[in-house]
Amino acid sequence: MYDCMAYHFPFVYTKAILYNKDTGPPVTIIRYKYRIRFLMKGMHMMDVYQEYRNKLRTPEQAVQVVKSGDWVDYSTNVCFPPLLDAALAKRRDELLDVKIRGNLCFGPLMTVEGDPSREHFYYNSWHCSAYERKLCDRGLCNYIPMIFRNVVPYYRHFLTVNVAMMCVTPMDKHGYFNLSCASGIAKGILDKADVVILEINERLPYIYGGFDECIHISDVDFVENADDETYEGE
Repeated sequence: MYDCMAYHFPFVYTKAILYNKDTGPPVTIIRYKYRIRFLMKGMHMMDVYQEYRNKLRTPEQAVQVVKSGDWVDYSTNVCFPPLLDAALAKRRDELLDVKIRGNLCFGPLMTVEGDPSREHFYYNSWHCSAYERKLCDRGLCNYIPMIFRNVVPYYRHFLTVNVAMMCVTPMDKHGYFNLSCASGIAKGILDKADVVILEINERLPYIYGGFDECIHISDVDFVENADDETYEGE
């Protein structure tokens, strides 16, 4: 009853177009790992671009969700979100005891540099970059001993993440953002977070992996894109 045309993209998703010869409109099925999303040609079940626009925020708007005492995660390396970090640093006098986790961040961390007393922001690193080692020497960073392969299980079973924020590639037409150079650990952090904020960086490389290298717009709370000034959300 249905004809099927399938397109296979290594490691990312499998797409099949099903259509009834006699009645119904074509149905596109996008299978991404263990998640199935359905899109109807001509009558979309989910307009990912509208959802993107609804979740678009300025950095200052997005970081308003952070509260005193929260655990905030910055992910790792080039996926550190500098604009969100700078916006959060501006809220220093409103907040107390915000614990931040990151690793291999190349800096500068405005939340850390702007609070030498560590009364407002308390930074911790899983694996120190040269910049973070200098922060440790200044008493502004705590090192968390770990084995890399255990980081995601730590998050899944033991750790609290109130807000996760990181840089990602621009969204593709199916609503996915690639986690780029943070693919090794980022999805485990984002899955545990109460609130997920993404900062778009068009210069990040797209990393194929086939396992937890993307996040869908439906799993994101806010998006920050300095190149897009269409902020429809409140």
